[in-house]
Amino acid sequence: MTDDNRESWLNRVALGMASLFAALDAPLPARVRVAIGFTSRGAKGKAIGECWDNRRSADGHFEIFIRPDLAHAPDAMPAQIAAILAHELVHTAVVTPRGSCAARRPPAHLASAGRCG
Repeated sequence: MTDDNRESWLNRVALGMASLFAALDAPLPARVRVAIGFTSRGAKGKAIGECWDNRRSADGHFEIFIRPDLAHAPDAMPAQIAAILAHELVHTAVVTPRGSCAARRPPAHLASAGRCG
């Protein structure tokens, strides 16, 4: 990889997952931003990823944060980080008619495909 960083890698992985979500009849919205950053509880929080509703973003993007300290975890492998991203992307793919994130329980076909719920 040339001049790669964690954030660009996450965004490429998210783009690569888009076709998988589309195949499950849950396309990803056009406005998703993935970033390295602590979740709303900060460094002491236990969440490893977090998705913020597009209504919370000034420019209408869903905002996904993946903890920066995961890169230093001895057992964190790229596939595990990608799985965390996939879990957060489920929240963006399952939107309500008003366009906001559909909360905590994704439809069963997405939960089983992404191993989340």
